Amino acid sequence: MISALGRLMPAIRPHMRHLAIAAAVLVVASALAGAFSAKGVTSDFANFYDAGHKALAGETDTLFDPHALIEGKPPLANMGFFSAPITAYLYAPLSTLEPRLAMRLFKIENALAILLALVLLYAHARRFAAPGDEDLYAALFLGMALVYMPLWTVFRVGGQTTPTVFLLLVAALTATTSRRMVLAAALLFAAAAIKPFLAPCLALLALTQGWRFFLALAGISAAVGLASVAIMGWPVHAEFLGQLAGIANEAKLPQLNSSLTAGLEAVLLALAGGDAGADKPLLVAIVATSIRLGIVGFVVWLYISAQRSLAVPAARRHFTFVLAVLFALLFTPVVWAHYLSFVFILIAYLAASWRSLPLGANALVGLIVLLAMGQHVRIVQWIDSHIGFESLAMQVAVAEFKSLPLLLTLILLWKFRDAIFATYRAPAWRTLSDEGLPS
Repeated sequence: MISALGRLMPAIRPHMRHLAIAAAVLVVASALAGAFSAKGVTSDFANFYDAGHKALAGETDTLFDPHALIEGKPPLANMGFFSAPITAYLYAPLSTLEPRLAMRLFKIENALAILLALVLLYAHARRFAAPGDEDLYAALFLGMALVYMPLWTVFRVGGQTTPTVFLLLVAALTATTSRRMVLAAALLFAAAAIKPFLAPCLALLALTQGWRFFLALAGISAAVGLASVAIMGWPVHAEFLGQLAGIANEAKLPQLNSSLTAGLEAVLLALAGGDAGADKPLLVAIVATSIRLGIVGFVVWLYISAQRSLAVPAARRHFTFVLAVLFALLFTPVVWAHYLSFVFILIAYLAASWRSLPLGANALVGLIVLLAMGQHVRIVQWIDSHIGFESLAMQVAVAEFKSLPLLLTLILLWKFRDAIFATYRAPAWRTLSDEGLPS
């Protein structure tokens, strides 16, 4: 297939720039369409709006109670808040506005964050494309971004913080690769405060990126943590920690969870006669926990292998960062579809390096992108309205399908690890390290 593409390249190449421009226009159009969509005011958006309202009203003691009154009035919706308590103040300005206007502004921010993240990611990854492939990579990158539904599904639920976190992660990737460790620590702390499931990402990087990163992250965490407790009190933080501890035993409806273990858990729940959405039986929890412990071992082994295989320090930092982000996704028991946006960081790099990868690796990357199209909430809603999720067979089938992108990502890292390592030996990495990225 790749050799055939190589033979076709002379005929295709003159049109690549036009395809890239067309794809760029469609990406911007998708962002604009999402930004001005009227859907989702009582969906995910509501939890941020209500959290900001509670912060503004000085009622943060009920921050994690989705049913609590706010200034004596019902909340916009009964949506749970799952971020660090101090982040509620980020949404206080939204709560001063009428909900639908606030949602539109929130979605506009989401659109801008996605577009800026894609610009930064493309500018970072394009240098690893083969000479002469610049237009091809632009068309490929933008085409994949256009159809990669986890990037766009946030607009259907009223907006989300995921686009902002995606931007923070892309900026942190470039900072880490160029050894700007204090900046990287600040960006990653902000990302994890908004999306606490990224804690394993921070832990891996804190243990592997040297003392400067570790001390910067520790200092920022301590300063913000102490300020948060001083402003909001300890009880709300204790409730936040308890909420995080309880997530591991919470079984999300199969159509909502895209975690690595979602498919297997659905099978085990069906065999155990459990209901989707109920607390997990002990056996299911033990199996899922064992798999996550296995993921920890796999990530440690892969990190050590990379350190032995990669000679350029910037390449080691880059791979470790990408691995840390994927570690958080593979480890967490609950992965909303939009969290898969973060896998696009790996996809963008491998797409730039496609000439150096075997056919199987390129096929897996393409399959991940295609299967991610099925993660869009609109597809889930269509299935729910036309077929339903009442039967165990449908619950298992949907859960298996939802878990495929992360399962294929895990297979990609395991089966093609040596080929991925080989991409980091490309001349671009040596040049990058020598020209302004201190080693």
